[in-house]
Amino acid sequence: MNSTTSTIDDANRLDLRKQALCDAEMRQAHYLSHPVVTDSLYLATEPVKEVFEIVQHLIIHRFPGSPFIGAFRMGKTQTIQILCDELRRIFPKLAIGTLIAKKHDKPTEKAFWGDALDDYEHGASLYGSAAERRRRFMAMIVSAVWSVNGDQYVFFVDEGQCWTLPEWVWMRDLTNDLKKRGIRTTTIVFAHEELYVLRDMLISTRRTDLIGRFFHTPYIFRGLRNENELQSMMQCLDDPSKHEHPRGSGICMSEFFLPAAYCAGWRLATEAPLLWDAFDQVAARQGRIAKDIGMQWVMSSIRAWLFIVANHDSADFTSPQDSWIEAIGASTYQASLQ
Repeated sequence: MNSTTSTIDDANRLDLRKQALCDAEMRQAHYLSHPVVTDSLYLATEPVKEVFEIVQHLIIHRFPGSPFIGAFRMGKTQTIQILCDELRRIFPKLAIGTLIAKKHDKPTEKAFWGDALDDYEHGASLYGSAAERRRRFMAMIVSAVWSVNGDQYVFFVDEGQCWTLPEWVWMRDLTNDLKKRGIRTTTIVFAHEELYVLRDMLISTRRTDLIGRFFHTPYIFRGLRNENELQSMMQCLDDPSKHEHPRGSGICMSEFFLPAAYCAGWRLATEAPLLWDAFDQVAARQGRIAKDIGMQWVMSSIRAWLFIVANHDSADFTSPQDSWIEAIGASTYQASLQ
């Protein structure tokens, strides 16, 4: 039985590989949906692993929450998705949801709860008073906790710098009411450095209720700091057990774009020294050094490079001169340093 299943799986895998690598029409279809092309690839980098360890500690010990603060394009949004997936796997009785903070010129409670319902894809996000929308949202949270037979809910808040004092007060009141219903909450905030301005204001006005609930211990959400971390990340793109496309094909991210080179032993991870050196060269143009490079810059550069070199695929492939410089140029990394 197991032998037969294995034979069928091998046959299906071989068929998928032929489609993706040899059949021009099918290859184009797989190319258009490729995670690298669509920028939908979630990678557990060293910074992400560091964040996960902290978040796991906060949840296990039921701390009310903390913020992670980083520069733009560090990959905060994708990190939230990775964390949600992994936490659901490890803690099956943990209910989790994500709010995307919106900036309003004149925040109102009605708009706040409408935004929250919309983030949770509720069909009635535009209807009812503020109180009705709030009750609707709370009912969703309670139902989510009950559905997993748990007593804990984790809120991830993306773009946390967009909320002002009123929004955080409404969030505090929600967590208080959930606690009355036997539900403990942990709120993990991901935000830009602007959040420090709000936190400083709360400290100066002695709003310990909000500091203790949401902003007690800020953590830095960093980028990749050195060539070794970059190489470790790029190795994930060479490993079909971690990321493959199409699913079940055994084709890793790098093989899809350079199959002949990959078959001959080339690996994307061997390009890490060249890519890091290219980042250094581009940063030097602005009088800077390459450090804390956000995942958005890294993946944009890798994607552009794969597009550039795809037509150079061969068994004796070597990276074209200055191709990584050209790829980084397409990512607009240099403009971010100005």
